[in-house]
Amino acid sequence: RVLHVHPQKEHISQAKEELARLATLVNEDPEDNIDSLKALAQIYTSSNPIVKQLALATQCAVYKDIIPGYRIRPIESDKNENVSKEVRKLRSYENSMIIGYQAYVRELTRLSSPKHVSAVGANIATTAFSCAATLLLAVPHFNFRTDLIKIVVSPLWRSGGRDFQKGIATLEKLFKNDEDGRPSLEAVIILTRMIKACEYIVHESILNLFLHLRLLSEFSSKGSYDRVDREEEEPKSFRARL
Repeated sequence: RVLHVHPQKEHISQAKEELARLATLVNEDPEDNIDSLKALAQIYTSSNPIVKQLALATQCAVYKDIIPGYRIRPIESDKNENVSKEVRKLRSYENSMIIGYQAYVRELTRLSSPKHVSAVGANIATTAFSCAATLLLAVPHFNFRTDLIKIVVSPLWRSGGRDFQKGIATLEKLFKNDEDGRPSLEAVIILTRMIKACEYIVHESILNLFLHLRLLSEFSSKGSYDRVDREEEEPKSFRARL
């Protein structure tokens, strides 16, 4: 008896296997398998919505594991600078990783946007939002934090809307677990701008978020009252919206 496998199911099964293989390669040796990140991003371009969701979630898990405990700064030194082979290899890896990560975060931003939900589908949009929330909590010190915060704050514009409760829960955890203070300060600035834009008519759970902020006395280092440590300038579209 011959069993016929549905082409779609077979495609999804093959994608799962390939995603798992690529993720394992990157996790085992990120520097030597950096090209596997591009391969993961390529699988995301599939027209199958389930495969797209799987690819988004896999990339999130991989970046969460390989992102270092420091921000990656642009390489400003001369290419002819006399550095060791190991340093040059590390810089090349970090540059490739940050380019891929930036593209990934930009895609999460696009997918999470309300105007794109109908086009990409609610399930994919929710997956993108969940990935952004996961990364914000896992690597709040890393590059493009501002973009992740804006994604998480986005559903709070519509009380009770899609991902509203998850956005609230994510920001609560961010405030409670913040050992540095900068991520919380940045989130507060974005939240207060949103509240002002809504003419202060917001759900009480948004206001209650501020109760979860840690006191300045809890932080080991002194914070700044007049600036936020930003790496990227806010997109004009977001500033115009506020």
